[in-house]
Amino acid sequence: MIESLALKLATIIKNANTEETHSIEVMKYSLAMLINIFLVLFASFILGILTGKLLETLQAFTFFFIIRSISGGYHMRTLVGCFIISTSAFVIVPHIPISPFWANVLTCVSGLLFLIYAPKSHEQNNIPSQFKLLLKSVSVVIVCSNILIESPIFALTSLLQGILLIPKGGELHEQESC
Repeated sequence: MIESLALKLATIIKNANTEETHSIEVMKYSLAMLINIFLVLFASFILGILTGKLLETLQAFTFFFIIRSISGGYHMRTLVGCFIISTSAFVIVPHIPISPFWANVLTCVSGLLFLIYAPKSHEQNNIPSQFKLLLKSVSVVIVCSNILIESPIFALTSLLQGILLIPKGGELHEQESC
């Protein structure tokens, strides 16, 4: 669904300007990523309103988007799977009550996961090791800043992202999307 819409849009763009555009495949990939992010945000927004946790849902989305863009991680094989899992996580996280103590415990566990495994998707690129260290350091600092904030939403979201950094097989694989 998302990929077919992205393909149609990429084809329209390519036909409108064949000389100054990238290949259809490159544009399709980029458009599919943008469409997916927009759909996750839109669905999270609507479901956040319906569940009475709009601000908290948007906090989960925003924190996850920021920390994931720095640390990378494993992804679903399909954009539809990514849409379903991401939207569900952003809507469910605000409804999980945890105390400040447990928020700090989860934050420490998450910080450890980031320290060990981040950055993930950046490792497939030819990034010099000092930049990998910088990405790891920034990730850990952002996650551990929750020790001061004690946000249950940030704690749960960073734990989810930390888990997505752990090497695994099965339904997930490393790529630069979702």
